[in-house]
Amino acid sequence: METHDRKHGKKETAMNNHIFLPATEEGAKLNLTYEQEHTCKVVYKPAEDGKGYVFSELWDIRPEIKYSDSYIIVPVRSVYVDKFTYSADDIFANIIHSSADHCPSNSWKQLLISHGIDCSQCATDGYFYDSKDHSGKTYFTDYQCGGEIKGGHIINSFSAAPVPSGSYVYMLPICHNHNSCCTDDTGRNGSGFFMMPRSEGQGIRLRGYMVL
Repeated sequence: METHDRKHGKKETAMNNHIFLPATEEGAKLNLTYEQEHTCKVVYKPAEDGKGYVFSELWDIRPEIKYSDSYIIVPVRSVYVDKFTYSADDIFANIIHSSADHCPSNSWKQLLISHGIDCSQCATDGYFYDSKDHSGKTYFTDYQCGGEIKGGHIINSFSAAPVPSGSYVYMLPICHNHNSCCTDDTGRNGSGFFMMPRSEGQGIRLRGYMVL
């Protein structure tokens, strides 16, 4: 069938590659709804070193979006690590990946809520801090917190970037603007800035890298 290739942004013939890996110890304990079991999946792409797979994005369930067969799509149970606590002085940034801005499924937000994580407001303090200034004293005044709250996938970094090998992917409730605005000249969703939490809070942690 003809599909839209997420990696190259062009049409090509491909098959979705869903792999049902064993659940992690903590993943097996997740209390998921039927919808979450079938929609909360994670997409990985081949690592640059060719020795494993690195996080790409949350699975986009829209039927018109397909993935080339170089990608693998796995259930959240197989990559779930744990719930974690962050402090008010932590920093985080968006993950750069191939997808356009789209909320893959409201089930991710519900997964956060079911873990006792407050999704009533953005977890950030509302600012878009310039990635070039790690002091946190410089922020963009043309951008504001706003839009739908979603399960945003982020990394512990001053700059938006792909997921480094061996690292984790963190999921926090962040607003549409913090998830998708671009403050630099790259044109990439969520790039050019880093974020800081409004207070101590919790999120969930997924494996950022795997070897099959």
